[in-house]
Amino acid sequence: GWGKCIQVPSQPLFEQHQVALPPEAREPVRVAASDSHSAVVDSSGEIWLFGCDRWLQLGQATIWKGGSVWRNSPVRLGKPVACSRFVDAALGEDHTLALCEDGNVWAWGRGEHGQLFGEAKRPFTSPPVLSAVLSGKTVGIGAAQHCSCRQRADGVQTCVGSCSTRV
Repeated sequence: GWGKCIQVPSQPLFEQHQVALPPEAREPVRVAASDSHSAVVDSSGEIWLFGCDRWLQLGQATIWKGGSVWRNSPVRLGKPVACSRFVDAALGEDHTLALCEDGNVWAWGRGEHGQLFGEAKRPFTSPPVLSAVLSGKTVGIGAAQHCSCRQRADGVQTCVGSCSTRV
């Protein structure tokens, strides 16, 4: 996920390279990528994020200023108190979803299209917060552009945001 954040004319828009997880990270079990950032869920349930953080999609407290915030090395997301272990991640254009083992979904980043919390709550940006509209017996998550989706254990699917095509 390297595209939209690079703003240096002398560098290629996409450059393939290997990214190493820090020594404290465990074995990767899930990987997700968007056109601006990437995520790795490790075997201990931690999420490691890197790439562009211009809309808080890496879950860090840094607000971008005069450009973009770029993280070449993965940074660990501090797990919310109510989630002991993440099992999956999904990335939209400028937002991130994380599925907790309890079936709840945490969402953060850019949200003005309703992709974080649904139509009723549309913050421009948000730190990691429980998404009530995507949570509750959730077994799978997906995201693309300004759309977020979840699937419950009973097979019911819910999508929020600007979802012109299925994720």
